[in-house]
Amino acid sequence: MSPIALNAAVPKGVTAYVKRHFPEYEYPQKDQFEKMWVEYVKHEDKSKKVPWIVRADFDGDKEDDYALILKKKGENKFKFISVHSKKGKFSHYRILDDKEYKEGRTIDFGFYLEPPGLIKEYPLDSAREMVQNGNPGITMYLFEQSSVYIYWKYNKYKTLWTSD
Repeated sequence: MSPIALNAAVPKGVTAYVKRHFPEYEYPQKDQFEKMWVEYVKHEDKSKKVPWIVRADFDGDKEDDYALILKKKGENKFKFISVHSKKGKFSHYRILDDKEYKEGRTIDFGFYLEPPGLIKEYPLDSAREMVQNGNPGITMYLFEQSSVYIYWKYNKYKTLWTSD
């Protein structure tokens, strides 16, 4: 299984599941993101157009999982979920706490896919905690602020702060 570019379409089954379980939420639009963030995303990886979706096998079951940022319709409230597929059926998990921004503020955070490997807690030179992940993970970047690594372990998502 390979990761997909962030501008790829979310499969219809995943979108239908999200609409059924989160009817008051939608996918953010590219113009709602901080312009510097969109430029940073394009500069870092030409295939990534919007940072609100990442697809990979996060739980190691050989099926596609989708990390999604959802925005409440008409408000600056966000949910961070992962939709897992298993034999054609879907389930979801909260991967980070909900976030609320003041009205009018642009979105300055997004997801990146992290390959399997060793991830160290910040500060990297004196990391107290490290994660050796055999599956892909997710990094949530808060543009020019901090980042957190999100990974699947013991049937749930866990986090590790990787920058300040």
